[in-house]
Parts: sequence; structure tokens; C-alpha cells
Amino acid sequence: MRKFQSSDTALLVNLFYETVHTVNAKDYSIKQLDAWAPEDEKELKIAYWEEALSQNQSQLAKRRGILLVNFKMVKKLRSLF
Repeated sequence: MRKFQSSDTALLVNLFYETVHTVNAKDYSIKQLDAWAPEDEKELKIAYWEEALSQNQSQLAKRRGILLVNFKMVKKLRSLF
């Protein structure tokens, strides 16, 4: 695991899109998949995800330094005291 870098954002958005449209293709219609992960929103998602991932504790994992296999974001909590 390593800390998220802004340059990772497009890769993460593409991972999300490809996962939705590949892994879930057997269970959902094209219309449902496009509603869940529309291709024409990728650029908007990149800007939004970059901000969200930068503001939280975000990490990702790569296999053999090339293939992204997982990512996580843990939201920072404000102290109540």
C-alpha cells in the first residue's frame, strides 16, 4: 500500500468505470451500468475524486508496480473534544 497521489486519480476513475462495466455486466443491463458509471462523467469524477481522495486518508495498492489492484479512502474525523 502507498499513499494516494493526485496523479493516480484518472487511473482510479478508470478502474471504477471498468469494474462497473465488466464485473457487473452479467447482472445489470447496459442502461443500468451507464446510469451507475456513465462514461461522459469521467472528467467530472476525476476532479471530484481528486479533491475527496486528497482530503482523506487514501491509499492504493499495485501489483508488481504496474497493475492497480485496490484502493481505499478513510474519511478523517474531526475531534469531538
